[in-house]
Amino acid sequence: MLLQRVAFTFITIATIANLTACNKRNSNPAKAVESSYDDPDAAQLRKFNAYVSSYNGLIGDSGLVHEYQIYREAEVSRKSPNDSIDIGTGLIEKERDKLKSTRAMPGGGASDLDAAADKLISALDPVVLQLSGLAVYYSSKAYIEDKLARGKREDAQMLAEFKTASAALTDFNTQLERESARREGLELEKSKANGDMVGYDTKLALYQAKGFIELFHSPDDTSNAVVIAQADARISELEKTLAAQRDAVAKAKQAGHDSDVVGYASVGDELTEMIGNYRQMKQLGRADKFHFVILAYNAAINTSNEPH
Repeated sequence: MLLQRVAFTFITIATIANLTACNKRNSNPAKAVESSYDDPDAAQLRKFNAYVSSYNGLIGDSGLVHEYQIYREAEVSRKSPNDSIDIGTGLIEKERDKLKSTRAMPGGGASDLDAAADKLISALDPVVLQLSGLAVYYSSKAYIEDKLARGKREDAQMLAEFKTASAALTDFNTQLERESARREGLELEKSKANGDMVGYDTKLALYQAKGFIELFHSPDDTSNAVVIAQADARISELEKTLAAQRDAVAKAKQAGHDSDVVGYASVGDELTEMIGNYRQMKQLGRADKFHFVILAYNAAINTSNEPH
């Protein structure tokens, strides 16, 4: 799940739980998100989605991952007062505060996730405190006057705090993965039990597509024979699901529910395009073409989250 990489940027978690049954007459998918809040699990879902948003912020532009990379690459320990050193805080403090607000939201049932959030917040606090001071130190060029004494004195500690926070972020991601998997299973069971095969097949296809995307961690993986073999196997399973989804959509249309299944059909089309882009990438042997695989995947996720 969840890992937005530098090389391959993609939506990290699909809020697929917002998909509603759409093979039933008079259903109103436009109210999917609102009506889900009437469910006893609504508070948990809102909190989970807020956690996802917080995580995405921390791994996004100017978040923890980005600013850690910038600080490492600055190599303060090797610099001299004559060098230009540009170190800032990015959006770490803002994202830390957002995570704190999310942690305070009502919605129990995910104690391990809450504990991981607590650990991450505790690790982010010292990063924000020290980095804020150093940002002023570097932007004011005070390091010229003290011959970079403070910067070098605090460098090891700053790196250690970044490393601790990064590890806490990884642990938080692990718990998000587990909670996401739990919710995915429940959503699939619910759709199938309700006889909503259009919704079931669509959700299953999205989950399978996510598993396929997560096989690729770097451009090198696009030419890694082991990864490609795993990807091909997942694509094979996904195509079976998409075939079932197309059949379910066709049956729903025959029953007079054309308007109810338009969004789901679009998701299937976009995932089919993703598969085509993947095969073209393999044929051309070009890692940069994976970008189009991601674009099609993101389009499917966006469509699944839109009212339709």
